[in-house]
Amino acid sequence: MRERGRRVGFSIVTLDGRQGVMAHVDIRSRYRVGEYGVKVQNIDRIAVPSMVAENDNVVVVVDEIRKMECFSEMFRQTLLRGLNSPNTVVGCIALKGDRFINAIKKRPDSLLIPVSEKNRDVLAVELAGLW
Repeated sequence: MRERGRRVGFSIVTLDGRQGVMAHVDIRSRYRVGEYGVKVQNIDRIAVPSMVAENDNVVVVVDEIRKMECFSEMFRQTLLRGLNSPNTVVGCIALKGDRFINAIKKRPDSLLIPVSEKNRDVLAVELAGLW
């Protein structure tokens, strides 16, 4: 989220079009990342339901697995249920993180592929070829 060219927050946007504010400089919260207060209830209400697969043939997409999202216990538990399910989970995870994030990256069923400016435009096609 930007105002007059300055980042003021982060939004949640699901693939089915639901959206809301995840963090903002004007949010007062005990959950903070830098200058941003995190609205955990919006993560729980908007992001988490979109992570629940309708059946075993659905790919679950989690764009961000970072500190802000992981303030939500519901997010963490739902992510773990997805990772432990037969579904494929595709996500972007922080390079550095706490124990939870590091444990996900160390899972034997995790495939970590660095994203860079050089590969970001072709990565979707490459990933599709893996399944």
